[in-house]
Amino acid sequence: MNNKRASSDAADRLHALVFETLIDEIKRCRNPGNDADGKPLPRQAVPPALIAQALKALKDNGIDQPGRAQALKDALDDALPNLEDVEEEHLND
Repeated sequence: MNNKRASSDAADRLHALVFETLIDEIKRCRNPGNDADGKPLPRQAVPPALIAQALKALKDNGIDQPGRAQALKDALDDALPNLEDVEEEHLND
């Protein structure tokens, strides 16, 4: 194995580790586990800086709108009222 391939393998492993760490930290916030008495701890908000890091990592890797995220965004769009319709309803009242 030449040094270039070894460097590439190390970079791939480091890259994967960064993504795994981001995922683990987000999961830890969403499911912090149990306290000393075994009672579930409340969910924590994911720190905005961690969200920003995750989004930057995705963008840096050309993953701006993965399929699942797009489906969730579409579902959210469908669930939210159309602001133009809401504005028009209030103007007509």
